[in-house]
Amino acid sequence: PWLRGYTDGVVYDAKGRIEAVLEIKCRFSKTDEAVPFQRLSDMFYHLPQVQCYIEMTGADYCDLMSYTRRGSNVFRVARDEELFRLLC
Repeated sequence: PWLRGYTDGVVYDAKGRIEAVLEIKCRFSKTDEAVPFQRLSDMFYHLPQVQCYIEMTGADYCDLMSYTRRGSNVFRVARDEELFRLLC
């Protein structure tokens, strides 16, 4: 295989097929003032990684979580075959 990665988690459907992957990004600061990202567009630099995980696993989507000690947000990222082709 020419592509490798390690997801933070996977979700299986009732038939045992990988339905989704989970990727968690933790934002911490020295003062614990960091807040989770509020929009998916704030996390644009993680989208290539997420699309590669979706492609590698055959999943339909990825739940991308922004986590801090002050809260968390989850963004659902759908498979984007055109973006993946541009990346490779």
